[in-house]
Amino acid sequence: MDRPIAVITGATSGLGRIAALDLARRGYRIGVVARSRTRADALVDELKPVAGDAPIDVFHADLGLVSRAHRVGEEIAAKYPRLDVLVNNAGLHAFSQRTTAEGFAQMTAVNYLGAFVLTQALTSRLAASAPARIVNVASEASRQVTTIAPAEDLLNVDAYTRRESLPLYGRTKLMTIMWTQELARRLDPGEVTVNCCDPGFNATGLGRDLLAPRSCSAS
Repeated sequence: MDRPIAVITGATSGLGRIAALDLARRGYRIGVVARSRTRADALVDELKPVAGDAPIDVFHADLGLVSRAHRVGEEIAAKYPRLDVLVNNAGLHAFSQRTTAEGFAQMTAVNYLGAFVLTQALTSRLAASAPARIVNVASEASRQVTTIAPAEDLLNVDAYTRRESLPLYGRTKLMTIMWTQELARRLDPGEVTVNCCDPGFNATGLGRDLLAPRSCSAS
C-alpha cells in the first residue's frame, strides 16, 4: 500500500485508457470503475505488463445510475485506506433522448450526476490522503451553451434531435466546469487540488455512433 492510488472512470477506452496506462507506468496502483466486465478484463490484461507487482482493481458500476455511483464510491472508500487521484473521465454523447431507470436524461446522469455523486462519496478519503487531486474531464462543447438553469436542466428529459444534441452535451460539461470551480472553492487546496480539463478533439469512442440511432459512452 506504499504506492499512490488512482481511480479512473471511463478507462476501458480512449483517453481514460491512455491515462490508466500512463499512471500505471508512473507507479500508481490503478482502480478502474467500469460498466462492461469484458472491456474491464481486457484493460486489466493490457495494464498488467506495465503495472509490475501493483494490483489492478476493477469496480463494476453503471455511473448513469446515481444509486450505483454512490454505492461504488462507498465500495472504493472501503477498499483503499488512501486515495491520491480521482479522474472523472467517463462520458456519453447521446444523439437522442434516453432516460435512466431513475428518471434522469442519460447524458446528464453519466456526464454530471454520476461523477458528482462518486466524488462526494470519496471526498473525505481524498482529503485524508493529502495532497490529493481530482480531475474532471470537460469539453469545448460547453461554449455552445448560451443559457443555463441547473435546477431545470438536471430534470429535463425532453426529446431532441442529433443536431440539438451538441449544446445539450455541452450543457452537461458546463455544469461539470461550474461544479469543479465550486468544489475547488470549498476544498482546502493544500489537501485536494481540483481541476477540469478540455482534452480537445480526439479519436475516441465518444462519437462512434454518430451515424446510428444509439448513444455512445466510455465505460
